[in-house]
Amino acid sequence: MKSKLFAAGLLLMPAVASAQSMNAQVFHQRATALEKKGMLALFSGDLKALMKEGKAA
Repeated sequence: MKSKLFAAGLLLMPAVASAQSMNAQVFHQRATALEKKGMLALFSGDLKALMKEGKAA
């Protein structure tokens, strides 16, 4: 029984790892670019993507 649970966990591991679509460097670059936009960043599509990525992490 334990080996079946372990095998199932190994199968699900890549799915969890792929939930993050960008690494820390890309996240930081995009966040810095949004910061430079100031209030106009609220209308950027990158804001939603970064918020989604932050919640997934």
